[in-house]
Amino acid sequence: MNHATRQLSARFAVTVLSLLSGLFTVFASAPGDEHWDNQFGPVGASDQLWAAAAVGGKVYVGGLLTAAGNTKANFIAGYDGTNWFPLNNGVSGGLNTTYIFALASDGTNVYAGGWFTNADNSGARYLARWDGNSWSPLAGGNPNSIVEAIKISGTNMFVGGVFTTNGGVQVNGIARWDGSNWNPFGSGVTGSFTPVVVAIEYDGANLYVGGRFTQAGTVNATNIAQWNGTTWLPMGNGFAGSVLALARYGGYLYAGGDFTDASLAITNLAKWDGSAWSAVGTGANQTVRDLLSDGANLYVGGDFTEIDSVTANRIVKWDGANWLPLGDGVQGFGAGAAPGVYKMALDAKGRLFIAGNFNQVSGVGVSHVAGWDGTSWFALGGTTSKGMTHFLGQVHGLFSDGTNVYAGGDFTEAGKVIVNGFAQWNRTNWSALGSVVNGQQPAVTAGAFTSGGGYLFAGGSFTNVGGTPAGRIAQWDGSQWNNVGDADGTVRALAYDGNYVWAGGIFTNIGGVYSPALAVLSIGSGWFSLGSPSGGGAVVNAIAWDGTYVYVGGNFTSMGGVSATNIARFDGSTWSSLGNGVNTTVNAIALTNGVVYAGGSFTSASGVSANRVARWDGSAWSALGSGLTGSGSSATVSALAVDGNEVYAVGSFTNAGGIYTPGIAKWNGTSWSTLGSGLYFSISAGAGSGKALTLMGNDLFVGGAFSSAGDKPSMFIARWNDRLNFYPPPHPLLTREAWLSNGLFRFRFTGTSGESYILQGSTDLSTWTPLLTNSITLYDFTDALATNYDYRFYRAVLAP
Repeated sequence: MNHATRQLSARFAVTVLSLLSGLFTVFASAPGDEHWDNQFGPVGASDQLWAAAAVGGKVYVGGLLTAAGNTKANFIAGYDGTNWFPLNNGVSGGLNTTYIFALASDGTNVYAGGWFTNADNSGARYLARWDGNSWSPLAGGNPNSIVEAIKISGTNMFVGGVFTTNGGVQVNGIARWDGSNWNPFGSGVTGSFTPVVVAIEYDGANLYVGGRFTQAGTVNATNIAQWNGTTWLPMGNGFAGSVLALARYGGYLYAGGDFTDASLAITNLAKWDGSAWSAVGTGANQTVRDLLSDGANLYVGGDFTEIDSVTANRIVKWDGANWLPLGDGVQGFGAGAAPGVYKMALDAKGRLFIAGNFNQVSGVGVSHVAGWDGTSWFALGGTTSKGMTHFLGQVHGLFSDGTNVYAGGDFTEAGKVIVNGFAQWNRTNWSALGSVVNGQQPAVTAGAFTSGGGYLFAGGSFTNVGGTPAGRIAQWDGSQWNNVGDADGTVRALAYDGNYVWAGGIFTNIGGVYSPALAVLSIGSGWFSLGSPSGGGAVVNAIAWDGTYVYVGGNFTSMGGVSATNIARFDGSTWSSLGNGVNTTVNAIALTNGVVYAGGSFTSASGVSANRVARWDGSAWSALGSGLTGSGSSATVSALAVDGNEVYAVGSFTNAGGIYTPGIAKWNGTSWSTLGSGLYFSISAGAGSGKALTLMGNDLFVGGAFSSAGDKPSMFIARWNDRLNFYPPPHPLLTREAWLSNGLFRFRFTGTSGESYILQGSTDLSTWTPLLTNSITLYDFTDALATNYDYRFYRAVLAP
């Protein structure tokens, strides 16, 4: 072991135990990426999962993911019980045509099948082997198309899919690999449409395959067939619909899928006794996607909410006599994305892991993957990953009170906390703002915040928050939401001027007062009008107060009867314009030292060319360089924040002053620059879109529609701090040794996110005494017993 020792006052030394050498290699995608925080990845996977396998104390998942926890991962990732890890560079392929559909293990290697044309430059296509260190193709050659199912039994691996040849051997959808060569099963499966095998089961003598096909060999077989070792056999009349899952249990072969057989009263689930099919009770009310047996129980996963008249949300266990729901089962995502369990795996401890499309299991916040220990559900990586989750979700609004950050948007989960579209960040963890009503999905298509009179005010498109009826604006008093008068349209902007709360949006009436698009609230008294916009779209998108004036931006040609194009100012009694305004919509306003910054979709300000962002100095408009642009004319700025001389902008744009800046950029008074690699929304979607900004100390928080910030997984929320380096050190570090005035000794520990360490002390470098077990990345440790020793050494070791 390599101990780096530093002497201090000839008595005390800090020793770093180098146990992590070679485990952490940091690659910066771009200069500046080190300043993006690495704790806002998903609590699980970033996108839908179609495959799962458990082996050697690890769980592997595959699908459409580009991140797992706080780790970037290309379509496949592993979890070791504490942390997520990538399998080198994973797999790759064409745009929107890269997926992992199947995973299996022989106890040593993990095999991945799917739609990909490269596995870490190994030459493997559609099917690849991971040996724990690297990817490789199978010796018998690659399939010529998609692999959808893998089953391993002894030295044989059965593979199903869309392919017609494997390693040049004609196989038609189903093949066996014997460790060296590919072997066909007769002429495989065929059909008038593209045939595919998606489910395989083997009993040691007979092979069963399910999917979508009409023939197996020369035998008519509708979507399911049996190979007896010599020839193909039909299994009854098959099924009118896809067979997606097969499993043996209790002397039967069970089949699940999206099928029916009216003559046998079969719906999505059936069992085969060797000669005939029969119904399994009343079946499942929606698709069954996977079946898994541990010998004593049969687990069923899918899209269903009821099976054999028993309520079971997408996951259930059959013990041979009864259907047993696993807690409250799987929920999540709401309108537009039905949740479902697509694949299951059991580990050596008997724990069940499910993968699919969901973000809640029995009230636990997860992201597409979860574990069941026989009693309760648990998240994979829930203590270290703090990103948001929701189908096509995003953060629309952010606000800081100097201590906490408040977020609002389309999300039902913040970290592993189930929320109602609003959440509070206390620098360490998320908490919900108010209760979560079961089945209620947030509809916060605009998120606006302000604080005033000791309250937090939030606006959006919601009609109920935490069980409180609230028409698009609500007041949070620290413990509950309160109605402050309903608006009949979306509230997009809020501000507090020291006396009143200002609300803007696309409403006509608010709190029973006619005040189109702009209204003022006297807390405890009610709403009133100080003028409204007209012309254009008559919409207010932004409001800001600088201590003297209230500024309002949106889409209008006059404000309070005064001509003002898309931006106006109120001095407490009258409205005025800012020059000739800007030529189209304003979405954001930021103020500093008498200067007004405006952002939106405009291209000129008072005749001055200004692309999407401009500066008003009290008498004239000016541009910020060449501004912000994107592809075509659709670029827009959604939010601005000012920190000293620096202006931050987020929105839908990709270029700032000729520099590629996807979704976010910074102006320093003379030029634009990037914030690392910027914002991205998965590999296929490209540049992400920023929607909201707020500053808290040296931290800039960013909300929007993105899944990564810089090279860090960041689900809809990100943190930038250009004074911090968030890359983990290659070794744990003990630094900043200091004697305190009270005679105690202090030093700083810096570790890797997700790891636990034991700080130890010794006086002879032989016997080490545990002082503290710590999992915080940055921690200042004070040794209260330091004065008891003439000298002492310290080290940090990985906790077992």
